[in-house]
Amino acid sequence: MEKSDFAELERIRNELSRKFFGFPEGCCCGSAVRINDLLGYELVRGKFHLGERQFVHYWNETPNGEIVDLTARQFSPEFPEILVTSRHSDLAKNHYDNAYFRDMPL
Repeated sequence: MEKSDFAELERIRNELSRKFFGFPEGCCCGSAVRINDLLGYELVRGKFHLGERQFVHYWNETPNGEIVDLTARQFSPEFPEILVTSRHSDLAKNHYDNAYFRDMPL
């Protein structure tokens, strides 16, 4: 990811944290829609796995296959405030699953 794109993600995250009460908890859809609007990254709805638990979750994917998630920290403080990782990384394989909703409209 280019520095300018990451800087824009930081700006968007700061904007959203001022607008959404309790950010990032419960703010995944609004955050992912905003990133889609401003940066054109694909809006993805799927399941986020955390151990035995699963959550419906929204995130974005860049054209070069990176997952971008401004709200992953709601699941664990171990996640960065702005999560950017390859779709093929261990982190993505362990936590992000878009297969369940693939054929359902947003």
